[in-house]
Amino acid sequence: VIPMLNFISPEAKRIGAVNTVKIENGKLLGYNTDYHGFGAMLERHDIDPYGKRILIFGSGGVSRAVIAYLIDNGARSISVTGRNIEAIRALKEQFTDIKIQNEVELEGDIAINCTPVGMYPNVNESIAGIELIRNYSILIDMIYNPFETRFLKIGSQIGLKSVNGLYMLVEQ
Repeated sequence: VIPMLNFISPEAKRIGAVNTVKIENGKLLGYNTDYHGFGAMLERHDIDPYGKRILIFGSGGVSRAVIAYLIDNGARSISVTGRNIEAIRALKEQFTDIKIQNEVELEGDIAINCTPVGMYPNVNESIAGIELIRNYSILIDMIYNPFETRFLKIGSQIGLKSVNGLYMLVEQ
């Protein structure tokens, strides 16, 4: 749809994806609401990415929006891991400052699940085990069904701040 638009917001250009088109005065305007929804979710839960070391699981569209937001808001480092090596390499080409695969930091401040792992009906799955989870102080899962994924449950049980993706969806 991007080639058909009259305007693309700066964040949508940077992310390389439009998920909302607004028609205004006969013109097609493209936006990426994942970017703003993620930011609003962080704000609602009093999470400031500035200066934080962040691990992201996944390399899809939501990951790109999250990475762009984190870079724009001063994250100290962003590491991305996932099973699709080609998609992760493409992320590295798009966002040259991120760390991928063998460079990934396995401890930091915030771990974010941008994959469907743990989503209904596979509610017994977790993107990470306690050995990795305990290396972070905040867990964020883009999933909102179930409300508390196994990933977030593990974090809550050991006293970590754990946030699901429902408010991101609402803000979009």
